[in-house]
Amino acid sequence: LATCHEVVLEVKAEGSQSDLPTYTGMSPDEVALVTAARDAGVTFVKRNRLHGGINEVEVKDFSGKVSKFEVPVLLQFNSDRKRMSVIVKRGGSAWCIT
Repeated sequence: LATCHEVVLEVKAEGSQSDLPTYTGMSPDEVALVTAARDAGVTFVKRNRLHGGINEVEVKDFSGKVSKFEVPVLLQFNSDRKRMSVIVKRGGSAWCIT
């Protein structure tokens, strides 16, 4: 949930009382899923654009450890498949997350 999305991290307003990040996105469902992952302890922290259109997603786990995942392929949600998928790489391993 913290890697298979296209939500954007909102910039916190000055004087904000909450330390929790908030998100925006084109799909309210996508925002709700990333927010639920955050509430469960797996927080989307940042997305970096790398060379060749590849993204790098930073995720913080419940212990506070930040991990970086390379996302070389993103298959958009469409009405035929009724899902979105990403290929995620980290440490020589790759996963397809749908």
